[in-house]
Amino acid sequence: MTTLISLPAELLAQIMACLSEDGHTLKSCSLACRRLLPVSQYYLFSYVDFEVLDHLEAEPFRSHITHLKLSPKSEVLAAYPDALIKSAISLPRLTGICAHQVSFQYMSFPAAVHTQLVAFTAVVELSLYETTHPDREHVQGILCALPNLSRLSLRSVTLLTGPRYSKRNPPPRETSGPRLTYLRASPSYSMDSTTTIVEWLHRTLTADTLRALVLPADSKNSEVVFNGFGPYVESLTIERLESITRKWDVAFITRYTALRTLDVGWDLCGPQRWYQLYKMLYSMDSPRLCEVVLRFDATQDLDSVIELDAFLASPIDSYLTRSFPRLHRVCIIIRADASTLPITKREQLRIAVKMWMERLDGLGKLQIEFDYVGKVTSGFFNDI
Repeated sequence: MTTLISLPAELLAQIMACLSEDGHTLKSCSLACRRLLPVSQYYLFSYVDFEVLDHLEAEPFRSHITHLKLSPKSEVLAAYPDALIKSAISLPRLTGICAHQVSFQYMSFPAAVHTQLVAFTAVVELSLYETTHPDREHVQGILCALPNLSRLSLRSVTLLTGPRYSKRNPPPRETSGPRLTYLRASPSYSMDSTTTIVEWLHRTLTADTLRALVLPADSKNSEVVFNGFGPYVESLTIERLESITRKWDVAFITRYTALRTLDVGWDLCGPQRWYQLYKMLYSMDSPRLCEVVLRFDATQDLDSVIELDAFLASPIDSYLTRSFPRLHRVCIIIRADASTLPITKREQLRIAVKMWMERLDGLGKLQIEFDYVGKVTSGFFNDI
C-alpha cells in the first residue's frame, strides 16, 4: 500500500510545496515523522522575524529563510543592530523584506535597517503594512535604496508630515526611481498615505516597467491605482469588482491594452449579476488576452447566490468567445465551505457553471475549480 512517506522524494517535495503557505499543516507534518521533518522546516522557516536571527538555535535554518519581517518584536535588537543586519544580508536565499506595524520615525532598529538597505542586493520584494514614516521622501528613499526591488505591496502607510494626495499638483515625471514589475496596493482615505506613494510611482520608471497590478478587495481609492498605469500591464487582478464599479466608471480598462491575464472576483447576487463584469469586458481593448479567471464566493448561502433552479446563459460567454480570439482558458473559481457543500450540490454547481459558459465549455476552454475555506496561509503578505 502506497503511503505519503513511501512516495519518491521528488513527488513529496512537490506536495509539500503546495502546502508552503499553510502553516498549521506544515507544523503537523513536521511532527508526523522524521522524513517529513526536513521538508516541512524548509517552508516553515522561510518567513521569520529579524528577531529570530538573534537566537543560536536558529542557526541551522538560516539557509531556509527567504523573507525577513520587521515588526515591533524586532526592536529588541536596537542595542546591537549592525551585527544582525550584516547577518541578514548574508542569508543565502533572502529575497524579501516586510515592514509590519513599525515606525521608522520612533523605532531604532527599523531606522538602522533603512540606512543599510542598499546592501540588500538580493532583495526583490518589499511589503509596507501599517508603517509610519516622517514624510513622502522617506518612503521614496526606502524604495530607491533597494537596488533590485521589483515587487512592492502597500497598505495603510502613514506620513507624519508633507502632502498626502493632490490631484491639482501631481509630482513631475522622473527619470529615476524604482523599476517595479509587480504592485499590490490597497489605498484608502483619511490619514492613509498609500495613495500618495502610488501617485508618485506613476511618475517614475515603474509606469513603463510594471507588468502585474493587484487591487485588494478592501481598496477604497481605486482610481488612484488604475489611472496611472495601463499600457504595459500584462496581468490585472481585481479582487472585488464591486469595490470599484459602484463608485466610478470602468473606463479605466481601456488603458490596459497589453493585458494577457485578467483575474476578477465579483458578486453573483441579484438580477444584474453579470452587468458589471460584462460592462468592463465590453470596454476592453486587449487583443492579446489569453486567460480570464473569475472568482465568486459561495460560502454563505449557495442557493441564493447561484440560483440552481434558474440556469441562465451568461452574456459574457459569447462575448469572450467572439471578441478575444487568443483566449485559451477561462477559469471559474468557486470559494466554498467543504463542510456545507455536499458532493451532489457541488455537481449541480458545476453543471450550472457549464450552462453559463456553454460556448466556452464546448470549445474546451472552460475550467472549474473549488477553493475551500479554512486554509491558514503564512505567505509574504497574506498572514498580516
